[in-house]
Amino acid sequence: MASTLRRFRDSLSGPVRLPLGLLAAVVCVGVAVLQATVLTVRTEGLSGTHAFLVHWAHPAVWVVLGMVCLEYAVRAERIVLNRTAMVAVGLYLAFLLSVSFA
Repeated sequence: MASTLRRFRDSLSGPVRLPLGLLAAVVCVGVAVLQATVLTVRTEGLSGTHAFLVHWAHPAVWVVLGMVCLEYAVRAERIVLNRTAMVAVGLYLAFLLSVSFA
């Protein structure tokens, strides 16, 4: 008998993969737009580069996560997915460091 997790994983690799990946990518881009416009962090009194990182790093993380979702949808190789996800992790760490020193 297959475990529940294995059945779930197998169902995600079937015909639902493309629409699910596209939907997740659209949600990620929507969150990025919200982060860039409505949910911004205050940057008054910060230097140029620091203010840029505080304002744009978090929306960039969501855009890169959307790219990961698109890569998943089109069945990109695992190494491509991993490297793109690591870019998102690096951007998020840059965002956290820039906010913590703000």
